[in-house]
Amino acid sequence: MENNAINAPVSAFGKTLIDDTTQVAAVGTLFNNAALTSVTAATGDLILIQDVSDSNLAKVCTAQSIADLAGAGAAPADATYITQIPNATLSNEQALSLLTTGIMMSANGTGVVSIATQGVDYYAPGGVDVAILDGGTGASTNTAAINNLVNNAALTPATVASGDLILIQDVSDTNNLKSVTAQSIADLGPGGSAAPGDATYIVQTPNGSLTQEQALSLLATGIMKNTTATGVVSIATANVDYQAADATLISIAALGTAADRTIYTTGVDTWAETPITAAGRALIDDATAGDQRTTLGLGTIATQNSSSVSITGGSITGITDLAVADGGSGASSFVEYTPVCGGTTTTGPLQSVVSLSTAGYVLTSNGAGALPTFQAAGGGGGGSGEAKFWVRANVSGGILDSYNVSSVIDSGVGVLSVVLTTPFASANWCGTLSIIYGALTDNFYAFSSISAGSCGVINRRSSGAFFDPGSWNVAGFGDQ
Repeated sequence: MENNAINAPVSAFGKTLIDDTTQVAAVGTLFNNAALTSVTAATGDLILIQDVSDSNLAKVCTAQSIADLAGAGAAPADATYITQIPNATLSNEQALSLLTTGIMMSANGTGVVSIATQGVDYYAPGGVDVAILDGGTGASTNTAAINNLVNNAALTPATVASGDLILIQDVSDTNNLKSVTAQSIADLGPGGSAAPGDATYIVQTPNGSLTQEQALSLLATGIMKNTTATGVVSIATANVDYQAADATLISIAALGTAADRTIYTTGVDTWAETPITAAGRALIDDATAGDQRTTLGLGTIATQNSSSVSITGGSITGITDLAVADGGSGASSFVEYTPVCGGTTTTGPLQSVVSLSTAGYVLTSNGAGALPTFQAAGGGGGGSGEAKFWVRANVSGGILDSYNVSSVIDSGVGVLSVVLTTPFASANWCGTLSIIYGALTDNFYAFSSISAGSCGVINRRSSGAFFDPGSWNVAGFGDQ
């Protein structure tokens, strides 16, 4: 503007616009103070933009030229992008947020990114030991690393010079390796700070570097002993300096040890164990036979001969029944209040007549081979006219009372068997049978069998079915 003065009114906004020194500032003043309305841009519309190469320069361009950037110089939406997080606008992308945390690696040919594996694709501090083939040591400690390197190295023997460096492990720190000169190691030998070469050593074989030594290889094979004051080692003498091996001792040593056991020989230099109780130990430690009898609780009778036994006073209890042949009865007891008869042989034990029966009965012989029994008096003293057995039994075979009957057997419904103590002479004896009626009175009863020592009886109803009566009454007459 020229310096010619123009007399015209200026508003406050106009004055602010005039005060702007650049195009951008003036545009900003215009936009900040304008009432802008959103519209749809047409192809020919002009758009005010800032030149990216000159921040103080404002330009105008058509809306079409900006739209052309999307299909021309701008990045296409369908390219294969790597993004931090997924973006819905992109049709072909790989989002890093979908991978796990870790070191990434790219795949050759595809460019796909993945998480690398430690120890396979890379090595990390504190992770898998780096393999020797990958330039590492294969170990995480100095000692292990040296061992791996030496075991995998092609080492060549060489003569060590004084100035050569040798790798060693610090004895005060097993994780610290140091290098020393060969000379410093040599100084540890004879004449240095190592053991002196003129001391009196005991060695396996002679060594020319030692001036005083005793070589064990020069001694005979055997157990060694030390000599006091001199320290000279020599071969010990068996059974003088030590107990030599002994077959007996070896056999005993092989035995197990347990409480209450003692040992005994089973052959030459062969030993075995056997139990020994406290009572046994008390007996074998007695000095005399008399002491042993005292331990066993034996009196003077223990010293008498079997052919000359004298018993004076006292009593004998708890012995085996004294046989008839030795003057005894052969029995330890008898049935009280019963007569005693001879045995079944001339030396057989005595036996009781166990059937006392009823008062007034008399002891009657039942012939050879049978005990006598008490029988009713009269009738010729037990002739054939008297009942030789009788029994009354209940429905289950229980004996209510009897004579000369050893057992009654309930063989089933309406069936009973009677076994005699002393049988008849034959099966030709006469029997009598009666019953006490039960609930029904149409009963038919009879003997079903007869033998010298037993009989069977049955009871049926008129229908033919077997039926138990209230009780059975059976008797028999004949010769015995």
